[in-house]
Amino acid sequence: AAFLNAMLEGGVDAALYLTTTDLRQPVEGRPGTFGNVWGWPSLFVNPSVFGGAYPKAPCHVFDMVSRLAGARVEATRGERSLGCFASADRGARRLTLLVWNSGARIPEFGPPVETAPGESVDLRVREAGAFFGVRSVRVRRWQVSEGVSDASAQFTRGEPLDGAHTALKERDGGVFGIAEGQIDLRFAAPPSSVSLLEVTPESRTETGAQ
Repeated sequence: AAFLNAMLEGGVDAALYLTTTDLRQPVEGRPGTFGNVWGWPSLFVNPSVFGGAYPKAPCHVFDMVSRLAGARVEATRGERSLGCFASADRGARRLTLLVWNSGARIPEFGPPVETAPGESVDLRVREAGAFFGVRSVRVRRWQVSEGVSDASAQFTRGEPLDGAHTALKERDGGVFGIAEGQIDLRFAAPPSSVSLLEVTPESRTETGAQ
């Protein structure tokens, strides 16, 4: 997501993503069988290894970007490592946001360097009352991070790779009230994570709105 933002800031309109699947290597002593070569920035695992081209984290991020609807609107950030794309579909009264934390531990340059802020994000949507025209909204959130929607981590843990295990995971969400014209949300954003949030009007105010 940070690279996509750099493209926008640099005026790059389009680019090619050349690596479709992981590479493979023959398994010694087992003719016709292959092992996976991890580490490539590919969209899918190699289907000849796992029986299907199951999606990896970069594929999920592109999927998230494709779900941004409407026109881009301004988003400001507090933490340096955090970034956000926000879009508003005024006809459908739907707000979509892509939030990423590009902080990480960087061991390549000597001792590990911590570049990540705290792992929770406080998000405020201003002028929400006027935009949604209701007193509460429904929020859905999907996440890619280490161990979440992450085929590589699942393989490392010895878990099976299949459509259910490698799908983009939906996390916490629910109904939230609009107070003084704005919405305040908090959610987990660990280092190297990307979240997609979809905010839509709640047709009725439910008891226990957060």
